[in-house]
Amino acid sequence: LDIIMQQEGSNRTSIIQDEQEEPIIFTTPFEHSDNNNSNNNDITSNDNNNDNNMTTLSQRKKKKKRPHLCFRSPLQRGQTLTFTLNNVTPEEHIIVFNNKWPSFASQSHSSLMERYFVRPSAGRMIETDQMDIMLFLNQVPENLAPNEILKDKILLRWAVIQKNTKVDAWIQAQPDSTRRKWLEMLVEQWPDQVIVRETRLKIRFV
Repeated sequence: LDIIMQQEGSNRTSIIQDEQEEPIIFTTPFEHSDNNNSNNNDITSNDNNNDNNMTTLSQRKKKKKRPHLCFRSPLQRGQTLTFTLNNVTPEEHIIVFNNKWPSFASQSHSSLMERYFVRPSAGRMIETDQMDIMLFLNQVPENLAPNEILKDKILLRWAVIQKNTKVDAWIQAQPDSTRRKWLEMLVEQWPDQVIVRETRLKIRFV
């Protein structure tokens, strides 16, 4: 799965999965990684003469800032941002996804409000290789000072399903009314064959 965001001007920038799902290659000196699965992917360099010039691949990745979605002032309810899901192997796989976002307490409302609406909030990519996701601002951040930048994020959860398999036939037979539960249903029905991945999309209010 590739995630494409519209940046300043007409540039479109892609995000490829989470760093935790990319192999981390170590060079000397050793450094601890938060990736629990990295031990199987570690490749150590024996060239001690280049120790001072070597950095880990994960460090180089961190230097590149991940693009983000940006709501710009004047902020108002109903502002909309769009990002695109891209199935990079549509002839071989389908994508099942859903989005999760936080709720916040508001000074003008006694109950929790959802900050965003997402359309579609869940779905499956079967016949298409791209799908636009619209992010609507529902609750405007309160008391945002001039030149202040507020950071937030939403969570995209997704799974890749091989076409022409029992899992593929099963998910395509599910009614659209249950789409928000598809990922959980997949894991429950096919625990050894479905892996749900997560990608956090950064949001900024400026």
